[in-house]
Amino acid sequence: MVELTVCIGTSCHLRGATKVIKTFQHLITSNKLEKNISLKGAFCMGQCSGKKVRVSVNSNVFETSPEEAEGFFLKEVLNTAG
Repeated sequence: MVELTVCIGTSCHLRGATKVIKTFQHLITSNKLEKNISLKGAFCMGQCSGKKVRVSVNSNVFETSPEEAEGFFLKEVLNTAG
């Protein structure tokens, strides 16, 4: 099971966290990965210095933007979910 967490704190919210979550939800559903990926929100990952939304995949922290979210999912999440 892949644990996919998106920061929904103030900084990440302003940077498009809601759009990132919606993209991830769509990709999880369309690829029938509901049993393989657990999508969660976190109120702050403590790394607000970047200009993108913070995301963790099995505790490995990354950042992505709403525009990059699909590519990020395909590269970092789908490969992990196998």
